Amino acid sequence: MRIDMTDFFEDKSEQVIEYRFKDPQRAYDICCEILEHGAETNDWYEISYAHLYMGDTLFSMGRLAESIEHMLIGEKVQKEYGYDDLLMKNYNITAIIYMTQGDDFLALDYFYYAMELAEQYGNYVLQGLIYNNIGVLLHNRGDASSAAWYFEQGIKVSRKKGIEDKDIVFDERQFYINMSGKYIEEKNYLKAKEYMDIATTQYDGKQTSVSEVSIMSAYAVIYSGLGNEPALYDICVKALHLPREAYGEVESFEDYLDIFVALMKIKHIGEAEQLLHILSEVCERNDIIKHKVRLCEAYIELYETTGNYLKLNKTYHEYYTWKKKLEQEKKQAVITAIDNRCRLEDEKTRNAKLTADNRELSRESEVDELTGIYNRYGIRRRFRELYKIAEVDDQKLCMAIFDIDFFKEYNDQYGHLQGDACLQKVARILQKTASNLFFIARYGGDEFLIVGINKTNDEIECFAQNLLNNIREARISFQYSPIVPQITISFGAVNAKVEDNLDILDFVYNADKVLYKVKEKGRNNYMVIEME
Repeated sequence: MRIDMTDFFEDKSEQVIEYRFKDPQRAYDICCEILEHGAETNDWYEISYAHLYMGDTLFSMGRLAESIEHMLIGEKVQKEYGYDDLLMKNYNITAIIYMTQGDDFLALDYFYYAMELAEQYGNYVLQGLIYNNIGVLLHNRGDASSAAWYFEQGIKVSRKKGIEDKDIVFDERQFYINMSGKYIEEKNYLKAKEYMDIATTQYDGKQTSVSEVSIMSAYAVIYSGLGNEPALYDICVKALHLPREAYGEVESFEDYLDIFVALMKIKHIGEAEQLLHILSEVCERNDIIKHKVRLCEAYIELYETTGNYLKLNKTYHEYYTWKKKLEQEKKQAVITAIDNRCRLEDEKTRNAKLTADNRELSRESEVDELTGIYNRYGIRRRFRELYKIAEVDDQKLCMAIFDIDFFKEYNDQYGHLQGDACLQKVARILQKTASNLFFIARYGGDEFLIVGINKTNDEIECFAQNLLNNIREARISFQYSPIVPQITISFGAVNAKVEDNLDILDFVYNADKVLYKVKEKGRNNYMVIEME
């Protein structure tokens, strides 16, 4: 980590931070000056800093492939020379880029590396940003409830006193914007507006163009949901009159498409078409094929509404051309993701930091193919995340395991195809019962795992009773069961404060012992104990 700083670098680095969002091209050009100066003076800190923010600004301009190249070069130099202050930010930005490309698993890996360093150095602001970014990832995947938890953790952690980092700021407005997004997802527009109003009225300071567009887009969806057309049109017009650089931000593209949808809904076709023309110019300057596909979809809606069938046919042709390229890009992204994972695994092996469990995680899917819920690899990943949180916040973790009573006999009587169907039904009941309160997985065979954080024993027992009741009410026939002529389960759980020397296998082992006690007492029941 560097302490001394030349006047040249101090001046130029301040300019990079000033312009990185409002004028990424200018910030990129300044980074090029820093890179050149670093090469001339053999200053590897300046070189790695330049690559970090060249990658960052290229990402803002939509040039993702070039962006990743610079991030990886910067990462290599930062590791070699121990520039951890830059490396933790590099990891966070790289994760965001991979998230934008659709590789959420690799993004989570990088968020984890960033969090490790941020915790090591007490950079609470960066920790808050990482929590917030993971929340965005989960929200994009449709898990609004889990996302809200991460948003709340982000604002909570960011307020702690730690090292000062002039390059990063946790904008608390973003918490309220994100929470508003959660309620928009739930179609609770009044609650969404309440959070958005807090974001716009209780926090002073200049907003970035990205946050301005994000706010206006959210208000557009809210006013549309509330049926307030005058307010909806007013906010759309404000968004249209933002500076042109706002349109060029990668993060703003989907927000502007929301503005387009709103304008179409209230029949302001001229403004909607004007917006698409501007976004077309933006798309011509970046290499994000997904945006080109989305733009074609918007034009198709426009031309179908206006009856311009000549342009509609032409746009359909463009749409299918870009759609085909997008499919090719996705296939290439899978290959690239595999290559990146191989690179990470090789590096971890050289550093003797890779455990056998991590090697399995990198090779295996985290979703059970039969039931569609987590498999053992996925739940291990989630368990580690929750464990770290529970450790920091001094909370309890619970682990439950249940299996289907006499399932071997069920398979023998009905056959394995019927057995698979039974597992799928039980998994669906488990999903519905767990909702967003617990994380669930099929551990193997007919064994299922449930993990929760900050739960009381009474809450776990209530969940277990509901699960048994729901399975009983499903009446999955099992005429040969020694208990009752339908499927039943046995459920064992432990609840414990986390300790440094515990891992998931300790929790599984102890939960399994509780499950064994349930079976000894006749099955078709549950038991929850405090783990010693």
